[in-house]
Amino acid sequence: MLRRLEDMAADDYQVVISGAVLPGRDRGDAVKGLADLFKITAVKAERLLVGRPTRIDTLFSREKAEHACARLSSIGIDCSVQPAEPELQLEPGPEPEPPPPVRRAATAVVADPPGKVIRCPKCGREQAEGVECNACGIVFSKVAAARADTVDAGVQAAMRRKQPFPFLLVERLLGLVFLVFVLLAVVSYQNKDDLPPESFYDHGLLHDPVQTKTRLQRFQTEANGIVYTIDPLYDYELNGVVVSHYVSGSLGDIYHHDKWKDFINIKDICVIWGRNAASGVYKDMEFDNSPWICWAYWPNREVGSRFAGHQLSNNHLLANDPHVNKAIMEAEPGDQVYFKGVLASYSHSNEQFKRGTSTTRTDTGNGACETVFVTDFQIRKKANTGWRALFGWSKIGIAVSLLAFAVVFFLSPVRRRVH
Repeated sequence: MLRRLEDMAADDYQVVISGAVLPGRDRGDAVKGLADLFKITAVKAERLLVGRPTRIDTLFSREKAEHACARLSSIGIDCSVQPAEPELQLEPGPEPEPPPPVRRAATAVVADPPGKVIRCPKCGREQAEGVECNACGIVFSKVAAARADTVDAGVQAAMRRKQPFPFLLVERLLGLVFLVFVLLAVVSYQNKDDLPPESFYDHGLLHDPVQTKTRLQRFQTEANGIVYTIDPLYDYELNGVVVSHYVSGSLGDIYHHDKWKDFINIKDICVIWGRNAASGVYKDMEFDNSPWICWAYWPNREVGSRFAGHQLSNNHLLANDPHVNKAIMEAEPGDQVYFKGVLASYSHSNEQFKRGTSTTRTDTGNGACETVFVTDFQIRKKANTGWRALFGWSKIGIAVSLLAFAVVFFLSPVRRRVH
């Protein structure tokens, strides 16, 4: 029987996935087996194998934990059995003492003594208290009201002189502007990578890649202080539509820069061409890229039967020219692109690191990606330019409105209400 962590006993154990594939086992098979075992998508299974340990929350007896670990090992997943980790229990603290009762001071109204003598504010004559002056005839209550109005007007004028800038109003306006930019950023982010309809593209250019024997000999190039050896195999040209991409060294990528010291493979792009682009079948599908794999998903067999697997490729783009690098990094999903170079294998550090390339469009699995040293890269049609521009301006607007709000907030004086 499965138990939760809060019901944990001393003899409970958990299975810990190390995040690695066992030596000699195929990573693709391990990802598929893990997805089938846990009933999760291949993308989520891939995220469990990025080198970080993951502890499964379910508690087992030691025998059942070893059995579960054996099942994972059988599909190529490195794992171990460890004692369950207890959750921290907080000791209840003493209840706070109630605050002392508020004591209010009583205000006594003292009546004026009878026969009070007053001085007229206009003529100065002393006389017994009454409604109007016996000498000049002014009404005392009207004079008092006029003086009160004069005092209130003076207080308000003083407040205006002390705080000429409407800080509170500006803060509220900046808060509203910030929320508007956040909303625009969310909407534009959701639309900026949508794939346009097939009518958007120039299908006369979207033919099969051109691959010919190369005359280029082995050469070396340096990036980030590392010398790479390039072994050209074929000259290669490709026209295609970018359906997904992966930037090397991006957040969460522990392989290219940290593990492999690979600074020349700057980006992977997954592209389609031919019937896949002309039929519009890609609009009914989803695409995604992990560090070395392009994933294509279709909702049913009918859509899958319309998709030609040999007219899709995942391309590891090697480049060491500033202009080529810039063009590659500007390519995004939905763009129609053209690039040429050589299909090549490459290595560094006396071949302690080495990657090869596919030379055919019909292979699948590990090693089926094209590794291309790019000498020319062009974006022939840029998709979703409006949404992408709006997303960029929205990010700037969020930063500027936040900065302006912080400046106004810290410069504004302490505001007091006048009653």
